[in-house]
Amino acid sequence: MAGYRNMKFIKYILLFAILVIASYALIYYSFLFRTNVAVYVPIDERPVNLNYVIDTMDAVKLDLLTPPAKHLPQKTQPADSDKIWQWLDDNCKKANYLVLSSDTLVYGGLTQSRLHDLDTSYLEQSLKRIEGIKERYPRKKIYIFSTIMRTPRYGGTQEPAYYSKYGNEIFTLTALIDKEELGYITNDEKKLISEIKQSIPEEVMSDWYARREKNMNVNKKLIDYARNGVIDYLVICRDDSAPFSQSHMEYRELAEYAGELGRDKFVSFPGADETGLILLTRAYNDYYHTTPQVFIRYTKGEGEKTVPGYEDQEIGKSVTEHILAAGGSLAERIEDADLVLAINTPIDGITEEASSPKNKISEKEYLNAFAAQLEEDIKDGNRVALADISFSNGADNTLMEELKKKGLLPELTGYGAWNTASNSLGYALCQGILASEMAKEDQEDILITRYLDDWAYQSNIREEVVEDVLQPRGIEKDELGEDTDLVSAEIKERLLRFCDNELKEFQINDIKIEIPWQRLFEIDVKEIQRGL
Repeated sequence: MAGYRNMKFIKYILLFAILVIASYALIYYSFLFRTNVAVYVPIDERPVNLNYVIDTMDAVKLDLLTPPAKHLPQKTQPADSDKIWQWLDDNCKKANYLVLSSDTLVYGGLTQSRLHDLDTSYLEQSLKRIEGIKERYPRKKIYIFSTIMRTPRYGGTQEPAYYSKYGNEIFTLTALIDKEELGYITNDEKKLISEIKQSIPEEVMSDWYARREKNMNVNKKLIDYARNGVIDYLVICRDDSAPFSQSHMEYRELAEYAGELGRDKFVSFPGADETGLILLTRAYNDYYHTTPQVFIRYTKGEGEKTVPGYEDQEIGKSVTEHILAAGGSLAERIEDADLVLAINTPIDGITEEASSPKNKISEKEYLNAFAAQLEEDIKDGNRVALADISFSNGADNTLMEELKKKGLLPELTGYGAWNTASNSLGYALCQGILASEMAKEDQEDILITRYLDDWAYQSNIREEVVEDVLQPRGIEKDELGEDTDLVSAEIKERLLRFCDNELKEFQINDIKIEIPWQRLFEIDVKEIQRGL
């Protein structure tokens, strides 16, 4: 009888073990075959916000759902808001994560946030639709990115028409008011405030401030949503700012309004166009429960204390905020790091334009030493991404030449050098974090795209085309119009020559490019053909 009871007990134990193993197997296989899907509404359809982001997330097998490009904002044309919202309503249920530009959903796009005449009730109604998403899908994570209206020094096609005439005065005025609030103003500057106020028509300042007040109210409401759980994570970007500016004043007010809202819910940093990729990287890390550790390495000189052009704080603070927003953490030791984020800053801390004569290839000992350190890091088995922010709007030619000589261009896992420092930082960081999950060919294609766009085009070919093609023909660089195809063909020819001279190891034999918005500011590298 005792033996029978023992056999029965053993059977129960075996049955229990089988059930446990089966349960774990079910969990494992459901995890293995489940799909990470994200809905993504960008701030516009430019490649840095759409195509390049799609390519990056495709390479790590994140299923990214985006609205049809024809419905997205295009230059000064706003998004088709009704169709964007309808698309969003149709696709929310398919996704784990929603990464959404509030500028597109509320105003119709980033440019439109600076130009609109929408009334407050319309803006409030758009915000309530975000609430409605959370009510219908409470378990889905909603990541929102918004912007503080920029305060550029000069006007252009993406500001109200009066900004072309009064933009510099408006910028200077608000910079002086900001200095006054912070206690840094001189008596002569106080007198200048009164003089500038008298030079700007009252209706101009009234219009400009009214639109900014609406923007502030929208951002405060988004902070409320982050506080009460409607939004799971909020980034408020400071687009084209300066240490003293209206944008900087408004950031201080929003930071105070956010109060004790932690960095796990809310962050604000300079930049804008990199933020969609930042939040999709966060979604990827959150889905797989990973927190990549990032070790920071600066060039000799001012390093983390550098305040880049178009930004309002030291780059060291921006680096930390971007890493945390992407779902990563700071590594104190390189031995603990999943990624080395190398940051090329100017030795004197003053960033100039990539088109500056200072960006000619020359002998710079500190860059030679920096390249040698990166070579050592790579040889030690570290993954290295480079945020090349010594110049605004393009790569550092001297550093890139040194990396080429050392054969390091194919060895980097991420690179960024386009537009503002934080734009470059965000791209280098995210593509560096995600590179370990990519096939080698995909990772190299993404890297080549950045070299062609940021180094070849932004730092070199763009200005060459202005001098050799546009100026002799009287073509406006911001309005290429019917000459777009001619200019595009010229850019492609020069890019291919650049590939033959500077990127030989990648064996690039053809590329396809387009020019978004019919302006010379950016290109879209659509396709890269490689092989002998």
